[in-house]
Amino acid sequence: MRIILASASPRRRELLGYILKEYEVIPSTVEEEIEYTNVEDYVKELSYIKAKDVFYNVRKNDKGDIFIIGADTVVYLEGKILGKPKDKDDAKKMIKSLSGRKHQVYTGVCLMERLEDSDDLKINNFFVKTDVYVDNISDE
Repeated sequence: MRIILASASPRRRELLGYILKEYEVIPSTVEEEIEYTNVEDYVKELSYIKAKDVFYNVRKNDKGDIFIIGADTVVYLEGKILGKPKDKDDAKKMIKSLSGRKHQVYTGVCLMERLEDSDDLKINNFFVKTDVYVDNISDE
């Protein structure tokens, strides 16, 4: 079975490497900005569209067994998703906003599997939420 991580994240590569000897990395090229009503659906939808993007690109040339892992993680603070920082100053502001507070980290995961002898696509799409407490951080 061809196992593909649909992510460019070095951390995801590292984690997957702990459990699998062989897998491929094919990052999704879809736009990550989508409308959302709640953060749970947002991360699930992003992980789904990433996995789907890679799956449909791969299946054109591969009729064998394919297993795709899509994932997306966001930091959520007081009803807002903190996106990727624009620059170093923006990153400092984001980190400072977490100082002395609790926030949530949500990860959406989408697993897609297609066996070569079937047209059926099995999909498992879910999310995990973790509360994170950050101690007070000084400017230094």
